[in-house]
Amino acid sequence: MKNIIRFILSILVCISCSDQDPQEVLKSYILAHNAYDIEKALNSNLRLDSITSKGDTVYCLVVENTNWLGSLDITDLVHDPTVFVINEGKIKVIIGYPSEKTGKKIETAIGELYQWSEKFQDSTIYDLIHPGQFVYSTEAAEIWLDLF
Repeated sequence: MKNIIRFILSILVCISCSDQDPQEVLKSYILAHNAYDIEKALNSNLRLDSITSKGDTVYCLVVENTNWLGSLDITDLVHDPTVFVINEGKIKVIIGYPSEKTGKKIETAIGELYQWSEKFQDSTIYDLIHPGQFVYSTEAAEIWLDLF
């Protein structure tokens, strides 16, 4: 219950403080994300490092850990650089780039799942990635974990 209240308060702070420092908006989001894992099945945890900002744009390194990544034998997914654009106290745009090594590991795993789905005529993967974009939801996270 405490985590839910903390999450709601963090969201309200983000929404109501349009003059808030973009870095503070981002830090509030990360605290809320880690306190109340929106995608519980993933057990997602984010960490920020090397944070700088210019105007409404925040640049940083994001380290992500999830059960999904763990199932691929990836302990830390490093997004570097990651760019967040903050407008009126809300995150409007997120652009992140995984490291080349990790990106290749993820690409290989997804490719193997596509091959498996074709071989066994299972269309599940197409419910999780369409059109070329990951579907982000608790249900999708649980399905991903089942596939791996």
